[in-house]
Amino acid sequence: MGWSSVSKCARLAIHAPWVRTPIARAALAVATLAVWSGCLIAAEPCSDDGDCDRGVCARTGECTTSPIAVRLRWTVAESPPTADNCRTVESLAVAFDDRQLQDSLRYFPVPCYLGQIFFDRIPGRFDIVTVEVVDNDAVRRRMRFPVTSSEFEITFDLQP
Repeated sequence: MGWSSVSKCARLAIHAPWVRTPIARAALAVATLAVWSGCLIAAEPCSDDGDCDRGVCARTGECTTSPIAVRLRWTVAESPPTADNCRTVESLAVAFDDRQLQDSLRYFPVPCYLGQIFFDRIPGRFDIVTVEVVDNDAVRRRMRFPVTSSEFEITFDLQP
C-alpha cells in the first residue's frame, strides 16, 4: 500500500462515525503514527543468541541490541542479611518495568537472606526497576529505581 492509499485510509477513518470526539481523533492519530513509525512491530522471538540477526537473546525470549545488567544488594537494618534478621521479611519481588509499552518482567520470590541478586540480558526497553518487600502475600514496601546505564548496581536497606 503506497503513501497515497495510506493517507486515503486515514482520511476515511477520521470521518468514520465512531471518530466524532477530539479524544477519539487523537487516539486514532497516535495509533496511525505508531503504525507508520513501526512502533507496534513485535520484537523478534528467540531461544538463544543464534536466533537473533543482531544482538542477544534476552531473558524475555526477545532479541535485543541493548541488554542491561543489574545487581541488587541489600542490608537489613544496616546489617548483612541472615536467616535470623530476615524473619521479618518473607521475600522480595523484583520487577523490570517498561513504562512505554506498559510491560513488566517480574521475579518472585527472591529470598531476603541472599543479600544480593544479579540479573543480566534484560532488554534495554525496561526503564524502571521496582523492588517490593513482601510479607504474608502483601506488599509492605515498594521502591523504584530508574535504569541509569547498561550495567549498574542498586544498594538499599530493608527496615524490619
